[in-house]
Amino acid sequence: MRNSHKIRLVPCLAAAMLAGLVGCSSGDDGTTPQTTTDAPVSLRMTVWTGNEAHLAIFNGIADAYIAANPTKVSSITFETLPYDDYMQTLTTQIAGGNAPDLAWIFETSGPEFVESGILTDLTPTFSNVAGYNLDDLLSSATALWSSGNALYAYPFSNSPFGVLVNESMLSAAGQKLPSELIAEGNWTWDALRDIAAGAAAASGKEGFYFVGFENYSAWQYLAEAWSAWGATPWDASGTTCTFSDKAMVDFMTWYHDAVYVQGAAPEAGVVADFYSGGAAMMMAQISRVASLDDS
Repeated sequence: MRNSHKIRLVPCLAAAMLAGLVGCSSGDDGTTPQTTTDAPVSLRMTVWTGNEAHLAIFNGIADAYIAANPTKVSSITFETLPYDDYMQTLTTQIAGGNAPDLAWIFETSGPEFVESGILTDLTPTFSNVAGYNLDDLLSSATALWSSGNALYAYPFSNSPFGVLVNESMLSAAGQKLPSELIAEGNWTWDALRDIAAGAAAASGKEGFYFVGFENYSAWQYLAEAWSAWGATPWDASGTTCTFSDKAMVDFMTWYHDAVYVQGAAPEAGVVADFYSGGAAMMMAQISRVASLDDS
């Protein structure tokens, strides 16, 4: 029986959120910032990008904000923390009483931060801004960062995932293009696996892969696929692992067969590079394909 799970572009939460941390400026209850002076304050925000173009944009926004609010803020500093150690460094700062005022936070750590009480409830501020409608935010984008009626972080990106296709490689292998399958109503996960296997067999290269999952360790990068089976890694309470549930077993069986039966996806340890023509297709977040060129 063919798998009928359809592939679609899904708005997915990006790898971070913008959150205001209470940190060492909190009041006695640990949740409400305590104002001790009317003098302008200096703010610090941790980010994991060291890209000069990114930082120039941030500093431009900060300069404009300071110019518009000189009595409130005197300076805003963006502190780059190494990506690989970002969460460890951030939590160490918080534990040491040196919490930043703002921070990027991985969505995988979102529930822990919301439950910790370290984040500021942003709802009152957003609700009182003239001309801003907090209800315009999609509930699917804020659910991970909300508790009750309180919003503790703001999604700065909802970059969609998509399948990027090397049409020349598929055509040379005699495979239908995804655009053709979409027009027929036959663009499914099984169809992706089949044409990827055909392209790999004909080219001697790879069929398709998930960006971020190349080393078979960051399992969250399969989420855009396993969700089509209705699978989740945890139950709704977040306390029970559900990798042994039927939906997840069905997906993992599909992926295992794609790799080890059909040869449609790289085995562990095999590096595929779509950008240099080394794979027919890859699934990636649009914000993570900066290496694409005009070809």
